[in-house]
Order: sequence, then structure tokens, then C-alpha cells
Amino acid sequence: MPNLSKPMPRELAEGVFWLGDCLEQNAKGKIYHSYNAAFLLCGSEASMLIETGHPKDFPIIEKQMKEILATRAPLKYLFVTHQETPHSGGLGRVLMRYPDAILCGDMSDYHLAFP
Repeated sequence: MPNLSKPMPRELAEGVFWLGDCLEQNAKGKIYHSYNAAFLLCGSEASMLIETGHPKDFPIIEKQMKEILATRAPLKYLFVTHQETPHSGGLGRVLMRYPDAILCGDMSDYHLAFP
């Protein structure tokens, strides 16, 4: 069982990391906790980023990826499920940092959300 009080990134299982930071949203005097959609899977020969997180979180996600990948297999794959901002908003930045990564997933309408 992962330690949920541990700061991000969190290793949820061997080689499976939840990246980003917890999001706190204040609504009507109550604080609601949410999450980022960015996960790094590290295998023995390659690593894969699933979703890229929200663009505002890219500096945090980039730092976490650098730290984790320093001792793991290199990033080879990116997988995004759809073009919604919290899921693929950091795609351009990730591809700039990892230009050899192979993008998987249907992003045919990405240009409509991020012209």
C-alpha cells in the first residue's frame, strides 16, 4: 500500500510513479483535494509517461521526471488518452525535452485545443 502522506512523486508500485503535486481547490469555504494526471512507468529497458499533466505543473513534473529517470531506463514512450488540458497540456514541452520519445494515443484534434 502506498504511503499517501508522502510528498510527490509517489511510487505506487515498483516502477510506477504518480507525478505532479496535489491540487487544493477552495469552494464555499471548503478545501477539496484533486490530483494531476501524470504517471511514469519505468521498465528495465524503457520508461513511458502516461498523460503529461496540466501545463502549469510542467516545471514540477519535469523536475520529478529528471530525478527518477536519472537512475531508471530512459523515456521512450508518451501515452496520452485525449487532448483535455490536465491530460495532455504539457505534451509540447515533454516532446521538446524528449524529442526521441514515441507518442502513442489519438491526438488528431490536439491542434484544436492548442493551436
